[in-house]
Amino acid sequence: MIMIETLSKREIKIDEKEVLRYLGYGKNQADEMVLKKIDSMAKKMQESIFCKVCYEKYPLILMDDMICFGSIQTTSADLKKNLSGCTDVMVFVATIGIEADRIIGKNSLLSTVDAVIAQAVGTTLIESWCDIFCEKISKTENKFLHPRFSPGYGDFGIENQKEIFKMLDVTRKIGVSLTDSLQMVPSKSVSAIVGIGGEEHTEENCQICDNINCPYRRK
Repeated sequence: MIMIETLSKREIKIDEKEVLRYLGYGKNQADEMVLKKIDSMAKKMQESIFCKVCYEKYPLILMDDMICFGSIQTTSADLKKNLSGCTDVMVFVATIGIEADRIIGKNSLLSTVDAVIAQAVGTTLIESWCDIFCEKISKTENKFLHPRFSPGYGDFGIENQKEIFKMLDVTRKIGVSLTDSLQMVPSKSVSAIVGIGGEEHTEENCQICDNINCPYRRK
C-alpha cells in the first residue's frame, strides 16, 4: 500500500557544514559574507518549503545476479552490494516542493554566488528531509536501514526512475513529475531505495563510489 507523509518545516534543521560541503569548501573556511548569505537563504527557503513523501515497502528477492523488488528487476552490482543482508526495501520519492525552485530561479537573476548558495541550501534541505524520513522508518520497522540508493548512482541506471514513478504513482500522489531526461520537477526531490534488515550498515555511499575526487565526497 502506497503511503504519503508530510512534515512541518519546523522539524527541518539546516546544517551549515552540509551547505558548505555542497558549496565545495571542504576543509576551507568560508568568509563572513558567504556565511551571512547562507543564513539568510536558509531562513527564506525554510519558510517556503512543503515537505512530502510517498513510499511503499517491498520484499527483496535475489536470484543469481538479479535483484527484484516491486516491478523493478536489475543486475546492478552496486545496488546489490548496498542491499547485502536485507530482507525488504523501502522505495520512496520525497520533495520539499516547488517554492524552493522559485527561490533558486529568482536568485539566479541576482548573482552567481546567490544562485549557487540557493542550490546548496535547497539540496541540504531535501537531504535533511530524507534523513528524517528514513529515521522514522527505521524506528517504525525496528530494524537497521542501509544508506539510500538512487537511480543514476553507480551502475543502477537512471531509467529505473520511470519504474519507481509508476510503482508509487508519484505525480498523482505528491505532484512530482519527470522530464524527458528523467529529471524530477520540483528539482529538490529525491527518489531512492533503502534496504531494510540485516546488520547495522555503517558504510557511506561515498565509500561505495569510485569517484574519490568528487568535491562533495564525505571523507
